[in-house]
Amino acid sequence: MREIKFRGQRVDNKEWVYGGIFIPNSNSGKAVIYTYDPIDKYSVYSETVGQYTGLKDKNGTEIYEGDIVHIILWDREGKPIIEEKAIVVFEHGKFGVHRGRESHLSSFDAFFNTTFEVIGNIHDNPELMEGAK
Repeated sequence: MREIKFRGQRVDNKEWVYGGIFIPNSNSGKAVIYTYDPIDKYSVYSETVGQYTGLKDKNGTEIYEGDIVHIILWDREGKPIIEEKAIVVFEHGKFGVHRGRESHLSSFDAFFNTTFEVIGNIHDNPELMEGAK
């Protein structure tokens, strides 16, 4: 069974918290992330909320919506043939990436012989996508 969890940036100190999610029925622009160990709850900015994809990068880092990843596509001899940055998204019922300036979804299940590395996220590091192909 896949692990379903979320992260969001706290309203009070901008730190990231991870756990379950509750979105109040209001237009406050805030959501609540609740943690399990210890049990607690935190107000977070709703635009920063991202779901865990169930995948980890080459270093074992969990990959979430809104992460910026460095992608390397390898040939059969183990040489890199494509390197690019992409933003992790959830669209059309599946996780994938928007690569460079492309607006269409490249689903994670379409990648073969590829490594991913989380290098930041769109909230803390938007400059990482500047000038991306």
